[in-house]
Amino acid sequence: MKITNKDVQALFMNKPAIFVNRDLPVKTMYWLARLEKKLIDVLTDFNEERNKFIMDFCKKDDKGFPVINKTTNQFEYESKDDLDKVTGKIIELMNLEIDIPFEKIRINLEDITKWNEAADKKGKEKVINPDEIAVLLQFVDFKDGEVR
Repeated sequence: MKITNKDVQALFMNKPAIFVNRDLPVKTMYWLARLEKKLIDVLTDFNEERNKFIMDFCKKDDKGFPVINKTTNQFEYESKDDLDKVTGKIIELMNLEIDIPFEKIRINLEDITKWNEAADKKGKEKVINPDEIAVLLQFVDFKDGEVR
């Protein structure tokens, strides 16, 4: 599956409830858990690289520690040029295409309707809503057919 770091960031910033829903069929939970594990690794790698870029360009105190602006709680930079350089590198890193050894999960749209109806009957939160589907599109094929 080809994705970008930006896709993974968006997923984890808006982490859909489907990843923690224990009322799903076992097969679906299994594949979602495997996907989440792979994506956590991608996110960890991204964060490590991003932090290296920040450390390379941010202002340091006399002990070599990064200087944090007390008002904004952001890293400080010696110049706008340094900030522009780190910003450019982070944008490039976010847009970097990654090929992970994982196929998109297939989820039947009719199943989602059934799962949501069952959740409503139990007074629980819906399994997945349209906003979550939008975030998951890079990772899940929503169509008729069997779940992978």
